[in-house]
Amino acid sequence: HRQSTLRHGTIVTTGLSPNISLVLDSTDLDNLKVLRICVSIDTCWLTAPSGFLLDEYTFGLQARVGAVNALQATAYRTDTTPPHVVAAKLDMAAGVLTLNMSETVVASSVRVSYLALQNGQGSYTAYYPLTGASAVTSPDGSTIVISIGTSDLNAIKAFGNLAIDQASSVVSFLNQSLSDVTGNVMQDAVVPNDVYVADNVAPTLVSFRVQYDSQITLTLTFSETVNGSTLQPSSLTLLASNISAPNAFNLTGGNYSLDYSTVQTLVLTHADTNALKALFPVWSSAATAFLSAQTGAIRDIHRNGLTA
Repeated sequence: HRQSTLRHGTIVTTGLSPNISLVLDSTDLDNLKVLRICVSIDTCWLTAPSGFLLDEYTFGLQARVGAVNALQATAYRTDTTPPHVVAAKLDMAAGVLTLNMSETVVASSVRVSYLALQNGQGSYTAYYPLTGASAVTSPDGSTIVISIGTSDLNAIKAFGNLAIDQASSVVSFLNQSLSDVTGNVMQDAVVPNDVYVADNVAPTLVSFRVQYDSQITLTLTFSETVNGSTLQPSSLTLLASNISAPNAFNLTGGNYSLDYSTVQTLVLTHADTNALKALFPVWSSAATAFLSAQTGAIRDIHRNGLTA
């Protein structure tokens, strides 16, 4: 049998009385709901040790023991109050959205795709609903933790003006986005972010591709969304497989995209293109093409510089 010991309630009845009223606090209520105790009259029984209450002659109350003589509730009123968000925290470094709820929420009831981030409460210019890439990682309780998937994080960062600070990290909820243990669903809501943790993780260069044409094009893939306008071509060096100094070529410039994306393209200058072609067959295949990038060669939306 499931049981939970009450620890934080307040007795509001004073003096001598055959009726004692005890008001439970949110901690005890949440513990009961997590264990599915007293979610109906059939699941609401009371046990108590001998003498936990005294009469006017100081005689102790008879003990109520689990399977022996536990006392079932004779009246029960179902919880009809829908849950709501008390506070929200967005951690862009860890990729985690934490929701502190007014009561215990069933973790499996959370419809992640019904939650979205927007960059304003009343009016907004950026809005992104989470997808199946994100998931609830916490159990039933009054704190719901959502791990934001990599693709969702990169899509959020690609706006450039969404979830970049506390004010631009408003959380919106569609109707029936989650429910409590008795089936009460949360209503539509727009919730300001109470705590914001900025991304402090530096991006890294994952891979690159070389395309030979009238001008050589480099396609660079990064570990996260980066700000294309911060690319510094002169911080990039092409190396042959033996990485000897004569085969190292520092780029001098080029045309590049200004987008927020995990993939950036750099079209080399005619001078750099001709200089590289003159060194053929160096950099003509994957086995003879390596790229070195200096620290800060490009930055993400929080201005974290590339790790060399």
